[in-house]
Amino acid sequence: MTTGTTSREITLLEADRKKARRVARELATTLQEPNLPGLTRVVMVCGEPQARAWL
Repeated sequence: MTTGTTSREITLLEADRKKARRVARELATTLQEPNLPGLTRVVMVCGEPQARAWL
């Protein structure tokens, strides 16, 4: 990840919706640690591009 940007987005590709949601939440929690500031959102994509959840 690049520091100093105003917006950051992480996309997870996972066919299993429950697993994708769990992984996205864990990743969001990890990335909110003080040594990794500035995460704005984690995007979860389950199989299809239109199946997108913003956490």
